Order: sequence, then C-alpha cells, then structure tokens
Amino acid sequence: MVNILPIWKMKSLTIVDKKEIQQETPDFKRMLNQILVVSLGFLFTDYFIIYFSNQVLNATGLQLGLYYSIYTAASFLTSFLIGYLSDKYSKKNLIRIGSFLRGIAYIGIYLSIISFSIMGIYLSSIVLGAAVGIFWIPFDSLIAEKTSKYHRSSAYAKKTFRTDLGSIIGVFIGLFIYIIFTEFQDYNHLLAYSPIIIYALGNFIAFLRFATIIDESLTISEKEERKEKISNKRTNQLKPTKYKFGLMLFFSVLFIIALIRATASIFMMPYILNNIENSAVLSIWVYLSPAIFCMIFAPKLGHLGDSVNNYLGISLACIFGGVVTFMMIFCRSIWIFILLGVFDSLIIYFYYFIIRNYLSRISITHRGKVFGLYSTINNIGYIIGAIFGGLLFDFIAETAPFIVSAFVEWSLIPIFLIAIKLTKSNVKETIN
Repeated sequence: MVNILPIWKMKSLTIVDKKEIQQETPDFKRMLNQILVVSLGFLFTDYFIIYFSNQVLNATGLQLGLYYSIYTAASFLTSFLIGYLSDKYSKKNLIRIGSFLRGIAYIGIYLSIISFSIMGIYLSSIVLGAAVGIFWIPFDSLIAEKTSKYHRSSAYAKKTFRTDLGSIIGVFIGLFIYIIFTEFQDYNHLLAYSPIIIYALGNFIAFLRFATIIDESLTISEKEERKEKISNKRTNQLKPTKYKFGLMLFFSVLFIIALIRATASIFMMPYILNNIENSAVLSIWVYLSPAIFCMIFAPKLGHLGDSVNNYLGISLACIFGGVVTFMMIFCRSIWIFILLGVFDSLIIYFYYFIIRNYLSRISITHRGKVFGLYSTINNIGYIIGAIFGGLLFDFIAETAPFIVSAFVEWSLIPIFLIAIKLTKSNVKETIN
C-alpha cells in the first residue's frame, strides 16, 4: 500500500529512465508461455467452423451471424460476473477453469463437425464463449498486476505474440493433417478434423500447468513504480460528473467499434469464398498471413503503443483501419486481399495495445471489473454486429458490411478523442 504524503510535505522526485523500473515479475514469462498451448486451435477451429458451415452445411449469412452471436452472448453473460470475481477471488483458479472449459468446447465442436450438426456447433459455441470470458478477463488483470505501467502495452504485445505463435503452429499442424486426409488419401472425415482434439488436449495441459507456475502474490507494486514527480492532482482533476460522462462516452465508443468490427470481420471469409477464392487450403492464408506478420511485429507495436500519444495513436488506427477495410471490397486478387488483411490486422493490434494499456490504468483495485465491463460491452457489440452484418450481407449486398464499417470508424474519431480528454486526468496510474 502506498503511503501518500500530505500536500505540504510533498517533495519533487526526479523522473528516472524507464529502463531502471522493474518491468515484470519473475513468473510473468512462464505464465505467458502457457498461452502457446491454449491458443493452438484459435485460427484453425475458427476458420473451419466458417468453412464447414458455409461450404458443407450451406449456412446463410444470418446463420453464420447467429453462430457468432450465440458464442459472444455466452461470453457476454459471464464477462461482468467474472470481472467482479477476479477482483475478489483467485485469478489463477478462474484461468484454469477457462482452460478446462475451452478443452470441453473443442471436443464438442469436433463431434458436431463429424456428425454434420449445426445445432451441435451452436451448443459448443456457448461453452466456448463462456470459456473466453472466464479465461481472458483474469488473465489480462494479472498482466496489469505483474508489469510496470510504463511497459504495459509491451506486456500485452508479448501476450499477443505468444497467442499468434500458438495459433500459427496450430494451423500448420491442422493443415498438415487435413491435407493428408483430404488430398493425398481417400477423404476421411473423422481424421481430417482430428486436430481439434489435439487443441483440446493442449488446453487440458494448460489447466494443469497454471496451477504450479502462477504466483498471485508476485506483483509490481505501485510504491516500487513511484519514481516520477509527485504533484498535487487536486487542482487538475476534473469534476466527477465530467469524468463519469467521459467514461460513459469512452465505453460507448468501444461498444460501437466492437459492433462495426464484427459487422465486417465475420463476413470477410464468406465474401472471399463467394467472390475471390473458394479453395479451403488457399483461402486460409487470409487468416494465417496476418497472424504471422502480427506475431513478428507485435513486440514493436507494443513498444510503439507505450510511447505514442493516445490521441495520435487512436486517430491513425481509425483512419487507416477504415481506408484498408474500404480497399478490400474492390480487390479481386486473393494475394492482394491477404496483403490488405495483414495491414488491417497490424492496425487493429496497435489499437488493441493502446486501449488495453489505458483500461489497465483506469483503476488499480477494480481492474477485473474494468476488463469485465470492457469485455461485456465488446460482446454486446459483437452480438449486434454479427446479426446486423448478416442482414446486410444477405439483403443489401455482400460488400455492405465493409462499407458501413469503414464510414462508422471514421466518424468515431472525434468522439474517441473527446472521451480520452475527459478521463485521462483521473486515471489511477498516470504517466508523465
């Protein structure tokens, strides 16, 4: 606990180089390394659910949107509760429960695919969605506790690096097995999708490993970090009403961003399969290529997120994100589409690191609730965006989700900047 001196006894402290501040706890890297096995199935499973539903089961855009809405609704229903629980109880145990449930969900998805059951996919998505909230909210809170505020964007970038690396490894494992049992041998439905079982086993292993490698007592304390100038914040803090309005505005914009991202991203693959390339092996590079480049550049983007001005960073992300999304709909080459997808993903990651950093500093004692609230509104936006995008895709035009996404993203920039202006003076962890 930090001992705050009375105003009349405060002395100026010299700001030290960020390199002199402890960046992370000793168990932080071990904790992050388990993400490699947890994330093995992220890309392969997500892609083949879309491919299988669209190409084999002939699911409509609305049915695909319904799958994502169910998945996200399950995450939404658990998010804020888990945010509250992660502030009260063991984050490690919640993370372990999330790993175990993800493994169960993968088994359910595999059984649904081999039995050609879209209803089974829907039911498995409920378990998977719940597992997402249970796992990531306490995990993101632990990252904030175990890292310095000066290096937090980099910390989230390290998490993303391992997530992408695990996903890429999982894709190569999955594609290798899938190609063997579809291209070089007689089609074997049971074995072609068997990598999903491997991904389930990875999560069960993580469930066991997290019990021994996470030490919740190890944190970067605020006292160790207070090597910056102490000043009287009473004079520059905004009135509570303005601060609350700023927070409401900030989270409202995050909600709309989530909505338009879902509107476009979910229907990117059906758009490609219907208009550009219908090969399962070739079109998966739309997922794989951005993951590879984001994995490579995630650490650099994290460092950039720690040093860039919030106003500039968010403005650039929204401007270029909208431009790239708009360019995609005029593309007829799978390789140019993949290149644009790489740029789009890098922009999204950069935005993600800035936002996560800012959210982690809003409150110290209520980090779980903050991340829970963010996950909740993110999920609500995703639910509405998935259905809204499905309606646009089916009844307006297959390009409509992307056009709407780009224009809305551009229009949000000034609102985003106002929200940060109203809230930044009252965040609990400030950075000079």
